[in-house]
Amino acid sequence: MGADGSGAGRRTRSVPPALRRALDARDRECRFPGCGLRFTDAHHIVHWADGGETTLKGLVLLCHRHHRLVHEDGYRVFSDADGQVVFFSPMGKPIAASPPMPPLAADPVDELIHRNRECGVAPDWRSGMPEYRRDRDVPWEMEASAGEALENSPAGDPTSLDAAS
Repeated sequence: MGADGSGAGRRTRSVPPALRRALDARDRECRFPGCGLRFTDAHHIVHWADGGETTLKGLVLLCHRHHRLVHEDGYRVFSDADGQVVFFSPMGKPIAASPPMPPLAADPVDELIHRNRECGVAPDWRSGMPEYRRDRDVPWEMEASAGEALENSPAGDPTSLDAAS
């Protein structure tokens, strides 16, 4: 790879390791607006078969999902002379960049607890647990009917309940 980021040019479609390292250093993550996933593929902005070059200016990092959107679902990506990347929806509308995430507090768990308490919510250790129905939740009439049906059925014959219905 040249010092100017020339890369492999038109010689090859695959991205050489040195160019991939430079691409990782420049982009760091999927460039699709709002994504930020770090597991990425190198994508030719102009498809290699259509004359796109395997250079730093001609490549962008995309996660597998957004790479598929660009290749198969009609999304498009363009780059200007300054290297700014713009994505377009299948309808041709530009996709705006997402605002950056707000910084996390020094202790995000305490911050979450504090905000919940301000809203009148007091979660405890059971808050995320499923609630299982207990016997006392079953009306007595249903429990008695089920007991009678089991008592009246011949032992070991599960099909007899179906026949009685």
